[in-house]
Amino acid sequence: MSSSGIRTFDLTTEAGVEAYLADTPFACTKAEALSGGFGNFTFRLRLRQPRDGHETLVLKHAAPYVKSLTDIPFDPIRLSFEVEAMKRIREWSSPTAFVTVPSIHLYDEKGRAVIMDDCGLSSISLKEYMQQGRCTVEIAHRIGKEIGEFLGMLHTWGRSNADVGAFFDGNKQAKVMSIWVFYGRILPTFEDGLEKLKDPDVKLSEEEASTLKRIVEETSNAMKEATGTFVMGDFWPGNVMLSFNEGGDITQIRVLDWELCKPGVLGIELGQFCAELILLMRFNADICEQTAGIMLEDFLKIYATHITPDLEMCRRAIVHLGTHLVTLTPRIAWGGKEMTQKVVKEGLGLILEGYGAEREWLRKSAVGPLVVDIT
Repeated sequence: MSSSGIRTFDLTTEAGVEAYLADTPFACTKAEALSGGFGNFTFRLRLRQPRDGHETLVLKHAAPYVKSLTDIPFDPIRLSFEVEAMKRIREWSSPTAFVTVPSIHLYDEKGRAVIMDDCGLSSISLKEYMQQGRCTVEIAHRIGKEIGEFLGMLHTWGRSNADVGAFFDGNKQAKVMSIWVFYGRILPTFEDGLEKLKDPDVKLSEEEASTLKRIVEETSNAMKEATGTFVMGDFWPGNVMLSFNEGGDITQIRVLDWELCKPGVLGIELGQFCAELILLMRFNADICEQTAGIMLEDFLKIYATHITPDLEMCRRAIVHLGTHLVTLTPRIAWGGKEMTQKVVKEGLGLILEGYGAEREWLRKSAVGPLVVDIT
């Protein structure tokens, strides 16, 4: 017991979660820590008694820091914005939709915990699914189109409802975090002596460094000042979870981890998802180069039927694609040094060329499907 007589629980541990839930309708025989998740602690709950037809649920706990980088403060208020985003999306998204978000079963603001749908014992992320070589051409077409449809509807909803942007503008730390993760680390990528960028060293010329600094400043300001929109904030295949039936067919896709939702730059949201598909094409070419390419093209084509792209959106998308390749590739375990250096150089070229690119250059780039109808 604490000095105030209120019992506290360590929701970063399995034992703490089990004790926290023991006297509630969500009591479980076991809380199993899940390996996914960069910022929060997540556990699969094996319920003592099924609830609303569910034998398992997932608990997510927001500590006052980033789980994977404990020295970086991260206000648990992020969970409030995540829960609100998922609740609002469930209001306009059919619960039987192929792509949706989990239902919320409980939100404990004081405990900094949310209990939501479990995607299933056999569920895996889209990234894992692709890397395992399980994605066929037919499935790649469907997933690309369905995810493009979902994101297009999401961005349209955000643009069409002023109260959405106004409410989520309160998630100030989401903007700060997104700017730092990508644009705050571009220049240090070439300066900090990252192991995969050594021998031979990958460095910037003075002209490249100067141009890159200007792009970083302008893009960071655009992200900071964005209004009238809504972005998920961390839209990549690792946050896209696939559920399966007993025959191994995909039955539903749920998009997870909404704590970085906010008013944002739509092209940047697109660029992040595209970049991850490019990384699959580069580092897992023998397994999923074709299917990732199909998914990328269909994703952008369907998205563009909801949000009419303009030149600025396309430039933002390709610049962020490049930024993602530069900033994350040498810091994430994607592959060996040779390919990592090649991809980082590719990303740098996309940033420098894409920032002021005209229609014809963009049409031939990875975001080409967005550019078709731009005049």
